[in-house]
Amino acid sequence: FDPAMHMINWSQLPRVKGAKADDAALEMSIFWGSMDWGTTSPGCFQLWGADYDGVAYRLHEIYHTKKNIDWWAAQIEPFCKMYPLTTIVADPSRDDLIDKLNDHLGRYRQRDADRLVRKADNPIKAGIEVVDTMLMRGRHGQPMLRFVRDALVEADPLLIDAGMPICTEQACVIARHEVSQ
Repeated sequence: FDPAMHMINWSQLPRVKGAKADDAALEMSIFWGSMDWGTTSPGCFQLWGADYDGVAYRLHEIYHTKKNIDWWAAQIEPFCKMYPLTTIVADPSRDDLIDKLNDHLGRYRQRDADRLVRKADNPIKAGIEVVDTMLMRGRHGQPMLRFVRDALVEADPLLIDAGMPICTEQACVIARHEVSQ
């Protein structure tokens, strides 16, 4: 992870061609979420979009400690209004939390049978290899994985007070520094 290469501003996201407004719709082929419950580390919800070239963009992030599933559901619900999410891929360690999140979001979506949240297939080594590959330069000389600056919805005061990373990119920079030493 290299912030100079992988971090972009919101204004650099691909937009619908021909639109003249500053808030033109994003030119994305798909939107999805990812969820880690954070049993030992902070919990994290990320909203992702992919453009038509297959580049994935982390658009929004919630990164918090000590929050229950009702809090997480309330935080995720507005993103369901803003984006046509196809799925939320969640840490498979807690079936009960997946079910509760699905129940809450299903009521909001008025489609109880629609299970938006599903278990991630997450063998760790394979996942790291996929992320490493996407961080490399792909088509057009750009990485296939990009992070929008200022995607964090709200900083967790407990993490700030503890001097801990408050978002994924800060955690990545710290991890990169530890590996290089």
